[in-house]
Amino acid sequence: MSVRARLAIGAGLLVLTLAGAAGIIAVTQRDYLFGQIDAQLESLSGNAVAVLARTTDRTGPPTGSPTGPQTGPPAVLNDVYVGIIELDSSLTTVDAPTNDPDLRPNVDLPYPTEPATRPSAAGSAARMRVLTTPLGDGRHAVLAISTRAADETFGRLTLTLAAAGAAVLSVMALIWSWVIRLGLRPIM
Repeated sequence: MSVRARLAIGAGLLVLTLAGAAGIIAVTQRDYLFGQIDAQLESLSGNAVAVLARTTDRTGPPTGSPTGPQTGPPAVLNDVYVGIIELDSSLTTVDAPTNDPDLRPNVDLPYPTEPATRPSAAGSAARMRVLTTPLGDGRHAVLAISTRAADETFGRLTLTLAAAGAAVLSVMALIWSWVIRLGLRPIM
């Protein structure tokens, strides 16, 4: 096997390793971002009745405050959609995120009892992570968080990895040309 063929195989293996590492990094980061959203949904769904009570009762003092009316949703719920699927399968919005008040998930049967990605029916976000919890009276609590921030972060990461990969490939091509032109041609 010639030296040029060995160099080409080595460069190919390096490119495959780079692509594999970038893919693993991207998938791991996406799973981490969605895992954070899922953990928030699961912690809220553990006591869905209390979450519904906190979002509907805004006249008393907020948690941790000795006096004064509550002027908005609890801070932990600012980005969370809270709704109820009624007995007739209609979705009633109890609270919507402050940054997207029209946001509403598209929740169809079967209702997701584990966090699942669903398209949004209204609002500016395209997708949401949705989790439903039975309330015991035939209705279901719906908790949902937009995936927009996670999607934007994943998009930026993908662009960064692509730019870094292009830079590494450019440097490899430059080194390849130097090795061939200055190292192998004089020998041949």
